Amino acid sequence: MNAAIDHVLDEVSKYSLGDKELIVDILKKRLVEEKREMIYKDYRQAMKDYRDGKVKSGSADDLFNALND
Repeated sequence: MNAAIDHVLDEVSKYSLGDKELIVDILKKRLVEEKREMIYKDYRQAMKDYRDGKVKSGSADDLFNALND
């Protein structure tokens, strides 16, 4: 484990149970928001690629054939 993470965990272990639960709740919400932002960033890039003509269409068979080439 990373030394910085280990240090944070040691510090958090000193907190009360209620504070630990609050920290967990906050971290979970922040992770959800970060994942949301990543999904939105991927969406924006996909839309840009589509507008720029970088997206190909075809069937699943076409995709597998392209992957095997």
